Amino acid sequence: MATRLTGVVIRASDVESLSEFWTKVLGEDVVGGAYGVALRFDEARGPKTVRKNRVHLDLKGGPVQLERLLDLGAVRVDIGQGKVPWEVLADPEGNEFCLQPPTPVDELGGVEHGVANGSMNGSANGSMNGRHVGGVGDAGPGSGIGVRWTAVCQDAADPRAQGKFWSVALGFGWQVGAEGDWGLALRQADDARCPMLVMGPPVAEKDGPNRVYLRVTPNPGSHVVVETSRLVVEGAKRQGELLIDPEGNEFQVA
Repeated sequence: MATRLTGVVIRASDVESLSEFWTKVLGEDVVGGAYGVALRFDEARGPKTVRKNRVHLDLKGGPVQLERLLDLGAVRVDIGQGKVPWEVLADPEGNEFCLQPPTPVDELGGVEHGVANGSMNGSANGSMNGRHVGGVGDAGPGSGIGVRWTAVCQDAADPRAQGKFWSVALGFGWQVGAEGDWGLALRQADDARCPMLVMGPPVAEKDGPNRVYLRVTPNPGSHVVVETSRLVVEGAKRQGELLIDPEGNEFQVA
């Protein structure tokens, strides 16, 4: 038996408002999981207090999409990234995300799933040291303002060890798409439209539960209790109703 990646959960002070923002950005179908990974929203106990989340989304889009994001309530943020060729933004509740410019492959309507512009070239980390990934081709149904959700990025001090754990947690079909000094990227080999999982340093300080975290779901024939026990054997630890991965990041089995 196994689990599969089915969602990214964002804790929100105003669930309805933040859900509406991301639905307008990505489109109802994408938020609902049209490409395998849904965005879900849970009530937070209070506003975001950390300088930078450990988990963020990578999107791809051009100047038109940037203006639409700003019109919808996103803001530019400075987390120490310096001068970079992409935009570091935050949603209305301060959750960082990156908007990477399209590549020639995107403009031709092709499918690029791996290294962007020949090398992994960015991330919403303090040092912005190489964790943006290639995107997908056709934005597909319910594509919102026309951006493409290309990756979920999670800080990792030891990307290889984290990659080994998450390869087990994500389920069949996930494999290493690229690896380097910047970190490691796992991709879903069976669906190029599915966002990649990218892990690498530096690791943000953690003084409370992650505002954004991953959700995995048992495959048919298995059960939450069985898969929770299996993942604990693989290196996870129990923390209330959630688990934490080997580097202390919460995730949900549901």
